[in-house]
Amino acid sequence: MNKLTIWSNDVIEKIEELEKTGFFADEGIESDEEKFDVAYDYIQTTFEDTVADLNIDLDEELFIVGELQRWNGRFSCYSQLKTSNIKKAIHNAIAKFSYESTIQVYIDDEKLMIAQYGHDNPTAPSLFEFRTVKSDFNEDDFGDNHEKNLEITDSIGHVVLKAFNDNVLF
Repeated sequence: MNKLTIWSNDVIEKIEELEKTGFFADEGIESDEEKFDVAYDYIQTTFEDTVADLNIDLDEELFIVGELQRWNGRFSCYSQLKTSNIKKAIHNAIAKFSYESTIQVYIDDEKLMIAQYGHDNPTAPSLFEFRTVKSDFNEDDFGDNHEKNLEITDSIGHVVLKAFNDNVLF
């Protein structure tokens, strides 16, 4: 499966996309400030529209499990998102990152992922997967081993793909 971007807050990328499609020319938008404002508004509207279809409650709490890229290396980490609702989990995960970071939420290889670009390591993103803890385990079983953290959790990407296919979002 190809990577399917659900949402990104990359304003420069959105400005370039709107330029290519002729949106700014059609709307008579010329100043960089206006382009930035329109792109930012578009990103926020797109986010709310897209995640509206992910208002899905799961049986288990959601976590992000991944590897944090920093200037001094890569570290395994996880974070409880304090919800079992996918839409709320995406909101909560985004809130965990710096407002200065570029964030991308996407599905790749049937995994719901979130990437943070630029914070401590501008050349390599921190990558996290949205997952639920398997019934035989709990939060106390998490540790600093990425592979073990993946073993005690289940992917939820298939649920998101089904929601998108059912709603023909893309």
